[in-house]
Amino acid sequence: MTDFTDGFASRAKTSDVELVHEGRTFVIRDTDAENGSQAAYLEVALDGKVIGYFLQWANYQSGAVHANMLGIGLPTIFDTVEDALDFLAPATR
Repeated sequence: MTDFTDGFASRAKTSDVELVHEGRTFVIRDTDAENGSQAAYLEVALDGKVIGYFLQWANYQSGAVHANMLGIGLPTIFDTVEDALDFLAPATR
């Protein structure tokens, strides 16, 4: 599992990070997206489409919101990137 340490965020802010999870390849990259009082620091894309954003929360945690909820909904807080990806794009089994 990948936690939300500064090392992960630093890598994603300087170059796209591809993460394979549940057989799908997510791309996590820097963003300056904001809406209202919420500002994202990373965006999450799947199949070329932005599906969500990560919001800064704590050194080892991050908030996640679906792309259409930035600035509208409260973020859900996660300890690992994979758990946040499961929230943003649940795997179909």
